[in-house]
Amino acid sequence: MRQLLSKVSGLAGIIAACTGEGTTEPPLSHVITDSSLLSAGSVHTCSVQSSGGVSCWGNNYDGQLGDGTAFRLGPVAVAGGFTFRAMTVGLNHACGVTDTGAAYCWGNGDAGQLGDGTATLFRQSPVAVVGGLRWVAISAGNSHTCGVTSTGAAYCWGGNSLGPLGDGTTANRSSPVPVAGGLTFTALTGGRDHSCGLTSAGAAFCWGANGSGQLGDGTKTDRLGPVAVAGGLTFVALSAGTVHTCGIVVGGAAYCWGSNTVGLLGVGSTTGPEFCPLSCSTVPVPVAGDLSFVTLSASNLHTCGVTSTGAAYCWGVNSAGKLGDGTTTDRPSPVAVAGGHTFTAVTAGDAHSCGVTSGPTYCWGWNYAGQLGDGTTVDQLTPVPVAGDLGFFVVSAGLFHTCGVSSSGAAYCWGQNAYGQLGDGTAFRTSPVAITGGYTFTTVTGSWNHTCGLSPDGAVRCWGDNGTGQLGIGTTTDQSAPVPVNGGLTLAAVTAGAAHSCGVASGGAAYCWGSNSVGQLGDGTTTVRLNPVAVTGGLTFASVSAGAAYTCGLTAAGAAYCWGINAGGELGDGTTRGRTQPAAVAGGLTFAVLSVDRHACGLTSAGAAYCWGPNDSGQLGDGTITDYRLSPVAVVGGHIFAAVSVGHYHTCGVTSAGAAYCWGQNIEGQLGDGTTINRSHPTRVAGGLTFTQVSAGGLHSCGMTTGGASYCWGDNSRGQLGDGTTVSRLTPVRVVQ
Repeated sequence: MRQLLSKVSGLAGIIAACTGEGTTEPPLSHVITDSSLLSAGSVHTCSVQSSGGVSCWGNNYDGQLGDGTAFRLGPVAVAGGFTFRAMTVGLNHACGVTDTGAAYCWGNGDAGQLGDGTATLFRQSPVAVVGGLRWVAISAGNSHTCGVTSTGAAYCWGGNSLGPLGDGTTANRSSPVPVAGGLTFTALTGGRDHSCGLTSAGAAFCWGANGSGQLGDGTKTDRLGPVAVAGGLTFVALSAGTVHTCGIVVGGAAYCWGSNTVGLLGVGSTTGPEFCPLSCSTVPVPVAGDLSFVTLSASNLHTCGVTSTGAAYCWGVNSAGKLGDGTTTDRPSPVAVAGGHTFTAVTAGDAHSCGVTSGPTYCWGWNYAGQLGDGTTVDQLTPVPVAGDLGFFVVSAGLFHTCGVSSSGAAYCWGQNAYGQLGDGTAFRTSPVAITGGYTFTTVTGSWNHTCGLSPDGAVRCWGDNGTGQLGIGTTTDQSAPVPVNGGLTLAAVTAGAAHSCGVASGGAAYCWGSNSVGQLGDGTTTVRLNPVAVTGGLTFASVSAGAAYTCGLTAAGAAYCWGINAGGELGDGTTRGRTQPAAVAGGLTFAVLSVDRHACGLTSAGAAYCWGPNDSGQLGDGTITDYRLSPVAVVGGHIFAAVSVGHYHTCGVTSAGAAYCWGQNIEGQLGDGTTINRSHPTRVAGGLTFTQVSAGGLHSCGMTTGGASYCWGDNSRGQLGDGTTVSRLTPVRVVQ
């Protein structure tokens, strides 16, 4: 996930009467940190995707998911198509800030907390916050919301019975009102009935309810305007909980103040140092453990944080396992969240918590309304991945569909499904769906209208279009679920072409099956084959790649051979003569990687890219739009590539530094550079993501980042980008479920 401009992140609320945690009031918390990507509410959670879209999951009684429906067990997109750069979740409402600085809120608005000028019971989709202010940060409290404008001015709106709006009154406000005192803030955080702000100098100020000392000013007196937190500490982050507040000072040490009856302050005990009316501290006290934190999130009766090493720690009440240590034992000092994950941010909700990694999002704790987003309502004592953050290690873009293999070996597909190429037996999907059968795959390969997968034991299964026998099952009947390829072959690699498929056995022999009208099976004939046949010539291959109506393979020594159609120089042998058996690619180059579709490209061991075949859209990357090239030509730009993938009319590659470049046709934004301009030379994919793999499809492309997150861009008319929509994208959007 991308880092965002706002400093506001993670907010949590609770209806504790439902959890038996000792209070009947509905408390809430929020964190100020350097990421505004994930925010946990009472019994729902929201997340900002790389595309700027927000997805939410869990309870939706007040419309807090923003999609106009009932509760969800997995992420659903917030309605309206807004692009947000920051978001925040309250008890039963949520808000986001767009790239232009406009603020929108949705969910419960009975106290005016949506800021739309009304006190409407609920809104099921985003409504604009009135006033025309430009926001850089926003934070939702229990039934109020606060924000910082581009000038550093603080405004709040919503419920105000104990003064959390800081405007000097206790009157509710349905539109933004300025916080008293004229202070300039960089960020705000909202608790149940109090708020806090951080100035550019690192000074902390709080206002509102103070019965447990949560304002940190050395008293238990409620305040209708900002008062300085005692102690003279310089803070870099703040998070307001229900009846306590925590902050990180320069150097990473954490301090908390307010109620300590259940170990909220993290000092190692549930006593003292003061009595108000039970144990508390009205001034900041250091959290035990000498840990160095980079982010904190204080909630109802627990707090979580991420250290400088990426380890997550939580403390406080542990009902339903919300501390994530595998137990339900309360902890008065920080305990490590189980699983060994490296987090960049955490958010503490009512009785659940969630964390962001460079790959999947994880949640743990109470799950009665699906707030963990794992597709169940089962509580979890340790982190489980949110559905859709599947952590793919392989993605493959077909003509109008995409497939990936998760870290567990499960295969998922999305996009067009007219021939059953998604493998789930249904219609098209705009987000990943699991392939039926429960098979474990090491890789999948998607082509025009069929897909094949390779299991760890070398077995190959294919599904989808089978009109010319490309599934290799002895018939021409389409299949909507994986079926084993005939012949009992044990393959080390598999590739799917337009209407044929090929594989390499562990000994290096190549086999193909399906359409053979122009010799693309390489068996010396043009006879269709419904079962695998051996490629002739006695060559030992390390890999094969099936294209539109031809196939190419690399020997163990790196020599390239191709066979099949050659009208546009696809075989790269210097002629336009078709071949029914392998012919050497001209030029004497030694390749480490080959990829083919309507044209072909290869990488040398030094990372230089060469392409050949049709070039009508600049897909060869040599700086021209020549009709075709009969032998390899160098891709211009001097890039050192680690991976390359050929699409229908375009090509993409990943450099050794992880930058993605694409070239060729761009009518649907498949180059990912934010335009629809064709390019005859490599152009950087927008977004600054670091990729390990890229896959070019028909009119779209997909890639996998170093953290295992999958992104797609280009044509999305069949949902092949997997972002839950059918909206085409000119730049990468994250695949979600």
